[in-house]
Amino acid sequence: MTPNDQFLEAVAEVLARLAEELAFAEPGSDNGLLPINALLMDLEQVPVQSLPPSLVEGLRRARGLVDSVLDGLGKFDAATIRRLNDWHGWATDCLLNESSGMPAPPMPASIEEQAESAAIPTLTAPPVAPPVAPPVAQVAPVVAAPIEAPVEVAVPTMVLKLAGDLDLLREFHSESLELLRSIEQAVLTLEENPGASEAINSIFRAFHTFKGSAGFLQLDALRDFAHELESLLELVRSGEVAVSRRVIDAILAGADVLSECTRCVGAQVGGENPGEPIPVPAQPVLALLRAALRGEPPPAAPPAPSALAVAMDLTPAVGEPTAVGTVIAPVSAPVAAPVPVAVRAPAAARGPAAAVADNFVRLDASKLDDLVNLVGELVVAQSFVIESREVRNSAALDLAHAVRKLARITRELQHNAMSLRMVPIGGLFRKMTRLVRDLAASQNKQIRLVLKGEETELDRQLVEKMGDPLIHMIRNSIDHGIEPSADRILAGKDPVGTIELAALHQHGGIVVRVRDDGRGLDTTRLQAKAIEKKLLDPAVALSRREALELIFMPGLSTAAAVTDLSGRGVGMDVVRGHIESLRGHIEIDSEPGAGATFSIRLPLTLALIDGLLVGIGDERYIIPALAVRQTFRPRPGDVSTVHEQGEMVKVRGQQLSVLRLARVLNRVARTERPEEGIIVVIESGSTARALLVDEFLGKQEVIIKNMGDTFSGQTLVAGGAILGDGSVGLILDIDSLVRAQRTGLVSTPRPLSAVGA
Repeated sequence: MTPNDQFLEAVAEVLARLAEELAFAEPGSDNGLLPINALLMDLEQVPVQSLPPSLVEGLRRARGLVDSVLDGLGKFDAATIRRLNDWHGWATDCLLNESSGMPAPPMPASIEEQAESAAIPTLTAPPVAPPVAPPVAQVAPVVAAPIEAPVEVAVPTMVLKLAGDLDLLREFHSESLELLRSIEQAVLTLEENPGASEAINSIFRAFHTFKGSAGFLQLDALRDFAHELESLLELVRSGEVAVSRRVIDAILAGADVLSECTRCVGAQVGGENPGEPIPVPAQPVLALLRAALRGEPPPAAPPAPSALAVAMDLTPAVGEPTAVGTVIAPVSAPVAAPVPVAVRAPAAARGPAAAVADNFVRLDASKLDDLVNLVGELVVAQSFVIESREVRNSAALDLAHAVRKLARITRELQHNAMSLRMVPIGGLFRKMTRLVRDLAASQNKQIRLVLKGEETELDRQLVEKMGDPLIHMIRNSIDHGIEPSADRILAGKDPVGTIELAALHQHGGIVVRVRDDGRGLDTTRLQAKAIEKKLLDPAVALSRREALELIFMPGLSTAAAVTDLSGRGVGMDVVRGHIESLRGHIEIDSEPGAGATFSIRLPLTLALIDGLLVGIGDERYIIPALAVRQTFRPRPGDVSTVHEQGEMVKVRGQQLSVLRLARVLNRVARTERPEEGIIVVIESGSTARALLVDEFLGKQEVIIKNMGDTFSGQTLVAGGAILGDGSVGLILDIDSLVRAQRTGLVSTPRPLSAVGA
C-alpha cells in the first residue's frame, strides 16, 4: 500500500466517524459540535497533494459551515445540519470515485449556495513573496491595505458558567495550557526559520482550536480575539503576509493574553473568585497586530510592558503577559517544530508515534498520588507478611512459593506505579526558551539556548519544583555571565552567547546542567566580597572549589549595581536550599573568561529510594545507596589521627575525613575501635566522607515518609521509612553529613537529641 493509499484509507475512517457524530446533531443543540470540529481539523492536516482537488475545496466549504456555528450561537440549526449531511455524502462519493478512477461528482447545490457565507473571513493584505532572509536580519515590513483604526471601546469580558460547565471548563483549561506551550515553541522555531510551514500551521491550528473551544463554551470575547489571531495566521499561512519580527511579537502578545485568560479560568475552576467577569484585553494587541500588517511603528501604548514577568514569576505554569518590543537577536533554540499527525487513522497508516499518542489519557494528579501511596502501603504490608515469624518458620512449600510470588508481583506493581510519576524534563526545558528570549531583549544581548537530553525522565514532582531554580540560574547567566556582543567580540568570542541546558542519567540519578560561555566567576573577587560582608574569616584558606561555593552564601553578590534581575545578594542560597529540599545537590565549576557550569544532581523520584541499612547501637538508619561509593571493614591502623584534621582513613590513595556517625547522632556505639565497625564512604558531588558505623545490615528499597514538624529544625534527617518488621528507620541527609564540621564554611549540624528524636 502506497503512502497516498494510506492517507485515503485514513480519510475514509474519519468520514465514517463524522457520520456517527452527524447522526446525533440536533437543531438548537451543540451535540457533536466539538467532535465534528476536531474531525474536520484531522482532515485538514492531510497533505493537500494526497487528496482529490475537489475534496480539498469541499473541506474549505465544510470548515466555513462549522465556523459559522462556532462564531454564532454555538448551536446547530436545521439548515446547517442538512448542508453538513449533504457535504458528507458528497465527500464519501468523492473518495469512492477516486479509488475507482472515476471523476468527482458535482458539489451539492446546498453547499454551493453557502460558498460565500461559509468562507473563512480574513484580513486583507497585498500578496508578498515568502521570506528568504535569515532570522537574524529584520524582514522587510509588509505594506498592507488600509485598515481602519480600532475604535476605543471598553475591555470585553467573559463570565464562566461554573454551575453547568465545570467539567468542560476544567478540560478547556488543561487543553489551553497545552496549546499555549505549542504556540510559544512554534513561534520560537519561526524565529530561526521564518519559512517553517509546519510551525505556522501548528500556531494556526492552536488559535483555531482556541476559537472553537471558546465558542462552544460561549466565551464570546475570547472566541472573537482568537478569531482575529487566527485571521493573521491565515494571511501568513497563505503567503500574503511575510513572517517578520513584528508579526512574531504580535503573535506572542496574543498568546500572552490567551495565557492570562487561561490562568483566570483555571483559578475560577479551582474556586477562586467564582463568577467574576474575566477581562480579555484584546484591543492593545489588535492595535499591535494591525500596525504589524501595515509595517508601521508599534502603537504609542502597547500592551502593559513587563518583559521580566516570565522571569519574576517562578511558577512552572505558562508565562504571564510580557512586553512586546524588538528583540535584539533571536534565540537559537534547537527545538523541532511540532509535526502534525495527518488524521486519527489506523496505526499502520499513521506510524508508531501517532499510534502511541492516542494511548495517552489525562487524569487528576491527586489520583495518581493516591495510587502511589496505596502501593506503598501494600509494600509495607507485604513486608510484614514476609518478615512475620509464622511465615519465616513455616516449612510449607506452597506457602513459600506463594510468598515469593507475592513479593515479585508487589515489586513489579510498585515499580509500575512509580513509573507513572515519571515525565520527560523536556517540557520544563522548553519553557525556558521564552524566558531567554525576553531577558536577552531586555538586556540588549544576543543569546542562543541549546537544549540537550529533553527525553530524560524523572519524577513529576521534581519537574514541577525545578522550575524556580532553573529560572534563577538562567537569569544569573544572562545578567552576570553572558557579556554584551561588543565585549565578546573584543575577547575573541562568538558575538552570540550560548546557554546550554542539559539533562542526563548518571549513577542511578539525574544530572541537570546549566552552562554558559560567559565571563565566568572570579574566585579572588568572591573571597574579597565574602570577607567584606563578614561572611568569611580572612584567616581561612579555601580551595578553588570551596571559593566557588561562596556564591551560595546568603547576602553575597558580585554585581556592581542592583538591577531588576540581580545584585541584592538573594538567590543562589535559596536555589541551593530549594534543591537540597528535593534531596539534590548543586555544584559549580567555572573558569574566568570561559563561562560557568552549574550541575544539579537529583534522585529519580521523591517517593522511593534504594537504601543501605546500617546499625548504630540498637538502632537502624538508612543511607541512600546512590550516595555510597563503597563499604569496607578497616584494618587495625587504617584510621589515624592527623593534627587539626581529626581522624582520617586512606581510601584508594585519598585521605578522607572520618565521621563517627554515633557521635553526630548522639547515640552510643557498640565499640570505639574502628576495626570492629564498618566504614561507609559517601559522596556528595565531588566531595567524599567516611562514615564509621557499627554494622551493615543489607540493602532495602523503601518508601520515603515525611517526618513532620518535629524534625524541621535539623538537617541530618531527610525523611523516614517503615522497615519490614514495622519499625521506623531514619533516612540520613548525605549533604549535611559530608559538610559537617568543615571549618569556616558550614557549622556542625544539630544532633538528633536536640530535636527530641
